[in-house]
Amino acid sequence: RVHLWWAVLPPSPKILRGLYWCGYRDCARFFAQEPPKERSALDACRCRRPAPASADMSPSGHGHGNNDAHVGNEDTAASRWSAARALLKKEPPKSEAEWLPKLDPTTGESVAELVALAEAMADRQSAAFYWLGIAGVTFFVPVVMAALYAFLVSQ
Repeated sequence: RVHLWWAVLPPSPKILRGLYWCGYRDCARFFAQEPPKERSALDACRCRRPAPASADMSPSGHGHGNNDAHVGNEDTAASRWSAARALLKKEPPKSEAEWLPKLDPTTGESVAELVALAEAMADRQSAAFYWLGIAGVTFFVPVVMAALYAFLVSQ
């Protein structure tokens, strides 16, 4: 989980190294596990639907002009996964313990600790942002309601 404000106010380099290794872990997880082929209940909520069979798919500007017309197909995730996996130069490890190195080659620190620090920082900031939002709503809604009431009463 990466917060938008980290683009402007990035966390410490140690946390950034942890995010770096989280990306590697997530990529390894993606290649290690084939996506399910059956449709889930949430697939009905997708906003993209397949284009009609008669749609012109040429890049001339007529029709859709992109390859996203098949996003609604049941096997799209599996076929994309298979295509991406075919580009790999070697078979990814099956065991999660083999996905990441033990030590960061740049800093010499434990990769597991860096990942844990990054995830803990993201969780703390998510919780803080949540409570800040709750506090803001709790404070500002009554203030706005009181101001609106005062305005309506004075009319």
